[in-house]
Amino acid sequence: MAGFNRVIVDKKFLRRNLVEEEDISKSLSRFIDNSINARREVTTSENPCKIYININNDLLQISDNSGGIQSKITDKDIFRIGFENGDHISGLGIKKSFFKLGNKIEIFSNKKRCSRKFSLDLNSKSDELESQSENLAYDSKIVEGTTIIISDLEKSLKKELDNRYFMDKILTRLGRMYSKFIEKGELIILINEREVAARGIMAKKLNSCRILGGYEVTLYKGSKEDYSGIDLFINDFMEYERVKNREVKWNLLNEQKHTYTDCIVEISYHGDKEKFLDEKELLFTEVIKFIKDNKMYFQSSTIIIQYDMPIGKVEELKEYYDEDTAKAIGIRGFDRLYEEYLHGKLQDHK
Repeated sequence: MAGFNRVIVDKKFLRRNLVEEEDISKSLSRFIDNSINARREVTTSENPCKIYININNDLLQISDNSGGIQSKITDKDIFRIGFENGDHISGLGIKKSFFKLGNKIEIFSNKKRCSRKFSLDLNSKSDELESQSENLAYDSKIVEGTTIIISDLEKSLKKELDNRYFMDKILTRLGRMYSKFIEKGELIILINEREVAARGIMAKKLNSCRILGGYEVTLYKGSKEDYSGIDLFINDFMEYERVKNREVKWNLLNEQKHTYTDCIVEISYHGDKEKFLDEKELLFTEVIKFIKDNKMYFQSSTIIIQYDMPIGKVEELKEYYDEDTAKAIGIRGFDRLYEEYLHGKLQDHK
């Protein structure tokens, strides 16, 4: 009679294939999202979600006032990696963040009648991931909520901590990602005792409209230092951050004598996410049309001049004029022609 054996998936393989190239703000955002969602039904501006984050060279700690983990949720549920949810895979979030940040995670849930601790250690001797859980005594002196401690931090994170601007970057990025919640007074985030402030788009507002009945679209013109693209908020969560790929049809912004390198669009939508997924193709088509309707704001002040010339002639000119590139020779030629043109105009007016 045939027997059944478990197929072991090495934890190092899992980590290597789950971890993405992302900054710490993105990794932290998955924990913040969980805290917001856990108390969404009771959160108001008078009773906001509060999240406290502390980061040092030894560990990263995230605490909230979101009521703790429900009794029906087990360590198997928390640490399960992926499950099918319709046409996509869910259940990857905090595992991806944990794998990116450190090697040991401990989750303390302070909840009346159901306080527990969950833990997972990548440095355990087992080839597989092994989680643990234990019951704890409820502490009535502190708020009902969850505290997550990630220790044995990754070397890449420790290196970032040495950067003097590291904390400012996190505060700025999270301030943008959670600007909608913070502006409403529904969310307070403190990182090493510094409060995250809401951060809007620091650019010139050009126009706004409502698309497909439920999408508020605002068009901005930024500076050369700004990243162009689309910011999309669904139910106040940032889903897209300066995206400008084929999915959002940014490649269709290709009119001559126009440049969209300083074009910024913010879309805000409240409703069913599945509805957005069903109509996003049409949405982005309409957004691109809206941008093009305002293309007068994005007229280019420069133009690229391209032409072919014999290599030998170009090399002779480079040597004679002591220039390193064909572009430099082209600039010299254009400048010379323009000087002659201005001189000719001056002579015509005499």
